[in-house]
Amino acid sequence: MRIIDLPPLASSLTESIRDIGYSLNTAVADIIDNSISANAKNVNVYSHEDEGVKFAIIDDGIGLAEDDLINAMRLGSQNPLEQRDLGDLGRFGLGLKTASFSQCRKLSVVSSINGIKTGVQWDLDHISKVNKWELNVLDENEISNLYQINHLESDGTIVIWEKCDRIIDTTARDSTAYYEKLESLEKHLQLIFHRFKTLKININDKKISYFDPFVENSGATQHLSEEVVRVNGEDVLIKPFVLPHHSKVSKEEYEYNAGEGGYLQNQGFYIYRNKRLIVHGTWMRIRPRSELAKLTRIRIDLPNNMDHEWKIDAKKSQAIPPQVIREKLKTIVDKCIGKSKRVYTHRGKVKASIKTPYWNRSSARGKIGYQVNESHPDIKDFISSLDDNQKKEFQSILKDVGEFFPVASLYADYGSNPREFDNNVIDSEIEERILKDIEKYKDDFNENDFFEKYKRTEPYYFYTKSLVEFIHKNYE
Repeated sequence: MRIIDLPPLASSLTESIRDIGYSLNTAVADIIDNSISANAKNVNVYSHEDEGVKFAIIDDGIGLAEDDLINAMRLGSQNPLEQRDLGDLGRFGLGLKTASFSQCRKLSVVSSINGIKTGVQWDLDHISKVNKWELNVLDENEISNLYQINHLESDGTIVIWEKCDRIIDTTARDSTAYYEKLESLEKHLQLIFHRFKTLKININDKKISYFDPFVENSGATQHLSEEVVRVNGEDVLIKPFVLPHHSKVSKEEYEYNAGEGGYLQNQGFYIYRNKRLIVHGTWMRIRPRSELAKLTRIRIDLPNNMDHEWKIDAKKSQAIPPQVIREKLKTIVDKCIGKSKRVYTHRGKVKASIKTPYWNRSSARGKIGYQVNESHPDIKDFISSLDDNQKKEFQSILKDVGEFFPVASLYADYGSNPREFDNNVIDSEIEERILKDIEKYKDDFNENDFFEKYKRTEPYYFYTKSLVEFIHKNYE
């Protein structure tokens, strides 16, 4: 056997890793991970599309000396099996390069320590031409001409993307797509780093406000018991939340709490590694998404040395729980979904105490249906006033109304706009109906009979004043 050194072709590998699967959002987030690992307190993102799209991500963290900076530009600069500091968000030593190459063809990094700047640059066009791993070490004049370099402080690092050929469609005729990308990036960063309260992130000098997917500061949010699962000597923390029902918060708050994509898409697990959100809005095939579970969000906190067990990828956008955790999650999910259903359907629970509703729910032979309740006093009285032919015709109509109840449309509408379904029964309309009823049946019923009839019957059940007082006043 003989051994030969067979390094990858530079031009081929650099082009291949451009398609590892980053989006603009995940790429920028990966760069900010490095800023957090460098103890940065402020991160400024700048981007312009004048003469081609450019990006600069600048932090005020611990800078790198030239040798460390050069090593950081090496692909695979860190062994994923090595033990890392507790606050380190990296793993593979790939993020800076692969994230950047996914968006641009020229990557420049300048780091400053006490005002002394060191700069290096990968240019994929040059690598493709010479087919060598030739890294450019920038001189002082080249550094001074870089995009947004004036914003780099005496200590910190700036990552610059130029020749950005993948951020927007180059055939676009206006700037709409570009600004939509920036808006999406802002929302992404608001969520991904929301637990880094002391980290300030700005995009083109606009400070982003973090988005808490668990609405922890709301008194209407249910904080369920935290579970601790120990795996290979490490603790995994699991904390479920049930978000406020739309009747417990304002319309604006309810819509805001939904997050980008809405409640249905954002239900499920939120997996964090060192407080950094990795994956969100998924049940990881433990259960399907459902309307009744849409208020449930479960936070899972991992230490940074369980990446292998959770199969966290280089982009930090995928996580798969080990089997021992998966079994525990199934139990927790079932418990949480029950809570979420009760919150979500709490108006339904109130109506369940109604003795005489307008609609009856039936379940037979595995099929669920809804029928108009012919025993409702108002409907029953109306039917009694009809002759035999009219009764048959009317009852046939009621049957069709039940058969063709628009369940799918109601489900979709209520899921997207639940506040629009709040009961709009007006007291004056109810009073008018009671007065007609009393006038018609006063000789047959006493006050208590009327009250017993109305107190648990729709729509009288929703009368906001005193039924007893109104009946007594108008019965005399």
